[in-house]
Amino acid sequence: MAGTFVLIVMFIFPVALGAALLFAIHRMRRGKNDGPGMLRNAASRMPKGDALYAMMFPDIAPLFKPEGLLEWLAWYQARRQNRQLIRDGRRWHGEVPGFPGAAAMAVTAQGKEDNAPDLVVLQDAGGQTLVEMLVEYKDDGRTLLTNNAGVFTLDPADERKVRFKDPKQDRSFEWRGPGLWNLRNQGSMDEMMARNDQLQMGNQGNTGNAAMVAGVAAGAVAAITAEHIMQERERAREERRAQRRSTMDTDY
Repeated sequence: MAGTFVLIVMFIFPVALGAALLFAIHRMRRGKNDGPGMLRNAASRMPKGDALYAMMFPDIAPLFKPEGLLEWLAWYQARRQNRQLIRDGRRWHGEVPGFPGAAAMAVTAQGKEDNAPDLVVLQDAGGQTLVEMLVEYKDDGRTLLTNNAGVFTLDPADERKVRFKDPKQDRSFEWRGPGLWNLRNQGSMDEMMARNDQLQMGNQGNTGNAAMVAGVAAGAVAAITAEHIMQERERAREERRAQRRSTMDTDY
């Protein structure tokens, strides 16, 4: 009986902590949420690996989605190859694939060579900077995106299509495709793996860890689903504001 009680507590605590803290923070920032029925339905459909990514990497997950990064990379490389990028810092305005909140992009070459790194800045419709990153191109096909959080390695041809490493905080992840994650964040919890919506921790023999995994996933799903709904509302408001403004300063 005592063991069962401990497992229940270890499940409920991360659910409450993850959902309450993340949801409360974003509720204060963006306002009211949708009804609980919508949250439950959306939460049941959210992949557990994505929810864990959002909970273990809260500073980068809202903007840097692995599938979105690969979508952006394909679009960006096509524009570079077709000479459709002006790399002198002027802003290009329009939809930026992979970054739904972005409405403008400025690219500044960090050298005169065609393959020189680029400083890329993405802004929203109101002119606020969303992303600032250095883009480097490697001869082996890898593309590195470096920002204050760490380094993303994008390589669509590799098994590990998207990787991230933050040496300052000893955290990293690998994304091999939808539902296939390896996440490690020493400041959050042990290494976690998601395989087709099944979650595992590095220490698979610990029953308490299994309860913790389930609790963390449930809490993260509820909190991140609420966040997603509020982000959609905020983006719709920004789009309406942008439509009422005159055209922005420089287009090409």
